[in-house]
Amino acid sequence: MKEQEKELINLRSEQTYHIKLKDMPTEQQYDKLKTQSKLVINIIKMICYRAETAVANIVSEALSSKTDEKRIIVTPKNRTAS
Repeated sequence: MKEQEKELINLRSEQTYHIKLKDMPTEQQYDKLKTQSKLVINIIKMICYRAETAVANIVSEALSSKTDEKRIIVTPKNRTAS
């Protein structure tokens, strides 16, 4: 029983944890999110934008000019265009 356990442990340690996309068979490769995943991501983006807008409106009360300055202050610097 111990030998079999050691063999299985050795076999398991030889297996890779992650498979690269290029190593997958062509018919199993994927390049797009499923519709449900895309919907969830879009909902999260909408929630974030609404939160930014709410904070920007609160901040704008303290600013002298109410132009785009409030959005610039609130928007994260590392956000990419999406």
